[in-house]
Amino acid sequence: MFNKKRLLALTMSTAMIASALAGCSSSSSKEESKASTSTEATKDSAKASEESKEETTTKEEETEPVNEGKTSYALEAGKVVDFEDGKYEFVRMNVQSPLTDDPSILEIADFNGSKALKVTPKGDAAGTIEKIGIDVSSLLGDKVADAAMVRMQIGVEGADGNFYPCTGTVLQKFSDAAGKNWVTYSKNKNPSEFEFTFSGAYDKSAKNVLQIMKNSNSGDNSDTAYGKTGKYSTVYIDNIVFYDADSNPIEVNTSAGFDEPDGFNKADWSNLIKVENQVIIPGFAASDVAGWKQKPDWIMDIHDEEVQIEAVDDKGEPILDENGKKTYVVKKDADGNPVTDEDGNPVYETETKSVGSFDWTEVMKPGTVFTLYFTSEESTDLNQYIWFVLQYPDYGLGWNRILDAPTAAGDGIVREDDAATKKGHLFAVNDSFTMAQVTYEEIVQYIADKYADKLPEGVTAEDIVWNGNFGFQAEAGMKWTLNAVTYALDQKY
Repeated sequence: MFNKKRLLALTMSTAMIASALAGCSSSSSKEESKASTSTEATKDSAKASEESKEETTTKEEETEPVNEGKTSYALEAGKVVDFEDGKYEFVRMNVQSPLTDDPSILEIADFNGSKALKVTPKGDAAGTIEKIGIDVSSLLGDKVADAAMVRMQIGVEGADGNFYPCTGTVLQKFSDAAGKNWVTYSKNKNPSEFEFTFSGAYDKSAKNVLQIMKNSNSGDNSDTAYGKTGKYSTVYIDNIVFYDADSNPIEVNTSAGFDEPDGFNKADWSNLIKVENQVIIPGFAASDVAGWKQKPDWIMDIHDEEVQIEAVDDKGEPILDENGKKTYVVKKDADGNPVTDEDGNPVYETETKSVGSFDWTEVMKPGTVFTLYFTSEESTDLNQYIWFVLQYPDYGLGWNRILDAPTAAGDGIVREDDAATKKGHLFAVNDSFTMAQVTYEEIVQYIADKYADKLPEGVTAEDIVWNGNFGFQAEAGMKWTLNAVTYALDQKY
């Protein structure tokens, strides 16, 4: 490194040498004077040269930037998790539910011109979520309580090598109900940069795990990739920097391991029946559903039904009326005239068709447990109501909630060990507010109590759930994301 002090020293040395050469024919006193001046100049030159060397050495010893130009924020060696050393023992997948949480493969791979943490999903079931835990307590050590913000890069890649938009959430602590959303939406900004200011300080005495989630079940969220490839997108994480309140980067120990806190990587079955051999009921997954709004569309039982025949043109396209609605084939008599009923309304041609999307009668049996997996940022007592909505056209039962709207006195069926805190619940809910459950017996008992005066003589609640021609939706009293609904047969409870 060339600097002004070195240039000054060089100039002074040159001047002194020139002066000495010019004074060779001078008197003895001038020789002594010259010698003295030359000696002082040489000392000054040596001193300046030494200072220049010290300054150069100091600058060379300063921390050099790493991966320069790859991020908009500065990266300093020892203060960034860039995975260039190949270490990631401080990272672990958080699989709290085998139905909704993916046990992804963690490894180091090349991405965007450098090493990065590659998170490859194993699952291919709709609703799978990746929860990537980073042990910040082990990574930051005594400085963990100083952490006020984190920056990182998040990239995505489809199973076919193409780019697909993807979103997710970062939680300051894995047990938090809410965090900050991230999105990688553009191929030209892949990876994207993410910044998250923490809501408070980490507890130095606790085992703190930051969680990066990829929400594979909602919106522009690799659903496109899944539809085209049958697999979800891979996530790449790189250049993680933690900062204190003064925006100074904090040193990291990438040789740290993972000190697993309570509840991490474990399902919370509190208040619930721990079931085995669960099967996902297709069609229930829905994202960011507002409170008191039913989702999904009706999942009706598969059954034969007399339906009106739709009218179509020569090309097989539906014939629509002036309001854009489908029309139906009108029945005609022997003379070709339209048939009407006694009120003058047209009578339509019908056919027997198999309708519905799920065979409820195969799972509506004694011992069956239905489990809902969900996430919600709302968890107050008044909002903790989750239920099925039943549509049953026969016997005039129509549309009803199982259970009805909650009241102060409670409504519906509650389990005896749950009654003190879960009044009004037909569905039991776990303590971490991530799973809800109802049994076949509870549904039957509710129908029997609710509709006792509406059922024809001899018709029981079991007849309703065994004979089909009904459907379910899911609903809650708060905004939520329903990740999956499962059934498990022949459970002992």
